[in-house]
Amino acid sequence: MKKKVMTLIITFLFFIILGCTHTLEIKNLTEYRASSSHKPLVLGVNTNTQDLYDRRLVDEVINSLQKYVKQVIIAYNLNIEKNPADVAVSIECYSKYRGSWVNFFINWPGFLIWCPAWNGYVYKANYTFQVTLTDPKTGNTFSNFTVPVHYKLRQAEMDRTWTEVGWLEIGIIPFIGGIVFTKYDKDITPDVIDEVGTNTGAFVASRILQEIR
Repeated sequence: MKKKVMTLIITFLFFIILGCTHTLEIKNLTEYRASSSHKPLVLGVNTNTQDLYDRRLVDEVINSLQKYVKQVIIAYNLNIEKNPADVAVSIECYSKYRGSWVNFFINWPGFLIWCPAWNGYVYKANYTFQVTLTDPKTGNTFSNFTVPVHYKLRQAEMDRTWTEVGWLEIGIIPFIGGIVFTKYDKDITPDVIDEVGTNTGAFVASRILQEIR
């Protein structure tokens, strides 16, 4: 009888923990709104960004630029192009993802009130776009600037919330897990890019067009 009761309790807790996830949420997405108008320009764009996810964000910027100008020449090279663009645009993206010390307390003693499920773990996605604008006719750079984008994230999934099995013992597992979870969860990066890509591309593109007089 005791074994059956214990089995039922464990099964019940397992399904509760299984449901303890928090879908990816971008807390400040609306801070980065695009504001731009169409310009009759031909832009020559190039980038040396190699990281897969950073390159996806650069591609989103290029996609947005194509909506607001006459033409975008991709992989533009100042030295070999026969028909120079109006402006040569170099775009690089540098990313930094961070966790938070707050995640320790979300996991312990937060597991007692299922905090990871309703709050999510706290992460940050910081992107810096380095943009250089050059006049193809003279080869002179007339603007070099950065566009910082900082997103506040909330997310929790089973690869971390499983530590809430601390309910079955004295809380050592969520305590240790809380220490580990202060670091960023790299598994969520593809989802982050999916969520912020279009918004980020439009925002950075609008900043580039504002800089071009």
